[in-house]
Amino acid sequence: MAYLNVVRVDEALEELYHRFKDFEAKSERVPLHQALHRCVSENLYATENLPSFRRSMIDGYAIIASDSYGASEQSPMILNVIGQVEMGKSPVQKVTSGVCIYVHTGGEVPDGADAMIMIEHTELMGDDVALYTTVTFGENIVGIGDDVSKGALIIKKGTRLKPQHAGILASLGYGEINVTKKIKVAVLSTGDELVDISASPIYGQVRDCNTMIIRQILEASGAEVVLESRVGDHLDDLMNAITEAMSAADIVLLSGGSSAGTKDLTQTAIDSFPNHASTQNVFIHGLAIKPGKPTIIGQVDDKAIIGLPGHPAACFTVMKALVEPFIHQISGTADKKIARIPCEAQFQLHAAGGRDVYQLVDVHFEDGKFKADILYGKSGMVSALSEANAYIVIPMNHEGVKKGDQLLAYHL
Repeated sequence: MAYLNVVRVDEALEELYHRFKDFEAKSERVPLHQALHRCVSENLYATENLPSFRRSMIDGYAIIASDSYGASEQSPMILNVIGQVEMGKSPVQKVTSGVCIYVHTGGEVPDGADAMIMIEHTELMGDDVALYTTVTFGENIVGIGDDVSKGALIIKKGTRLKPQHAGILASLGYGEINVTKKIKVAVLSTGDELVDISASPIYGQVRDCNTMIIRQILEASGAEVVLESRVGDHLDDLMNAITEAMSAADIVLLSGGSSAGTKDLTQTAIDSFPNHASTQNVFIHGLAIKPGKPTIIGQVDDKAIIGLPGHPAACFTVMKALVEPFIHQISGTADKKIARIPCEAQFQLHAAGGRDVYQLVDVHFEDGKFKADILYGKSGMVSALSEANAYIVIPMNHEGVKKGDQLLAYHL
């Protein structure tokens, strides 16, 4: 494909999905406490009822509901207290008409009882208790399986595990679960000018911040960075680095080296690898996106190779718009959606023709509504990135944004 014969992001993703649709994310079994943010590789079902016994929702007395009918402050009903249920133990007595048993919150409701009355609505008088209110059948009792029924689907395949998921799995005795192995990604930063973030750059050098941006987004997406390397502007060195990266990873990301400059070797390197197909390895060179237009997408054997722009904001944008959803797709993550915030524009912005514009914004709550302020900054600037908490997308067929327009901001 000719240089910068641009395609839309959704078209690029479609092509990536098509080319790698047969990618099969492998599964591994891990302890539940190590499964946070991992992608569940199979449907998980309840192995038992929750609760497995009738459980009291309150501290109070287990009674027959009809024994409380008509009870009031002025005319209480009197029941005989015949005992209490010890926590963690099953009741040894049964409730019959005219008697009751004390039960703690979470304790098992004795046989015969069909309601619980709160202790606050009673008064203990020796061996008896006065009921000052009426309760109905089933009140304050969680029945067997009311929370989760045995055999019910509790976690769908592809769900990325959160703490609240771990709670129900632990309640059901899932000490280990099967999760998708993390997608392995290699990150190569290209350019003679790059130095380590711990270095003191001399004139003409810059610290490599893109690798950190890329790693953070990948790890948040559930991928694993298995190799990081900086490569100078030499074709042989770049090809050797890509070869090593392909042997270690499922996806290779190259930061920098995707523009039209004479020292940009990414496309040359990718297309230099042997290919049994009739087309070049690079099948997309240019996205209809701002920033991020000079993006390269290629395939060598069964590996995806993506050349990201070198400018930090452009690199960040392509990672969020293209790489992150691709990672979710091939790792089988179900319904991964970015949180969207309806907000009001506090700025005017003219859109670039022929490209979808991704604009960093600061969303804040003011006067009863969410408002978005623009964060100005060219694609090579990192200050806007650090201040942003969301971004908006202006489609290529829109002229831009006017102050007061209603927007949807994507939370970062």
